[in-house]
Amino acid sequence: MQLLFIGPTRIGDAVLSSGVLAWMLARWPEARISVAAGPAAAPFYAEVPRLAELVVLEKRPLGGHW
Repeated sequence: MQLLFIGPTRIGDAVLSSGVLAWMLARWPEARISVAAGPAAAPFYAEVPRLAELVVLEKRPLGGHW
């Protein structure tokens, strides 16, 4: 199973959302997780257990980064 966690761009928001990520890891122990986050928050996710991929996205106007 593969999961995608879309994280925030700011470090403080990454810390606040870490509970959701921990819940996902506990809920689906067999899953590999891909994380998409902004450049400031990306290092926070680098050591996530079962991390399959870390995608660093620069935020652009009008959702152009997606």
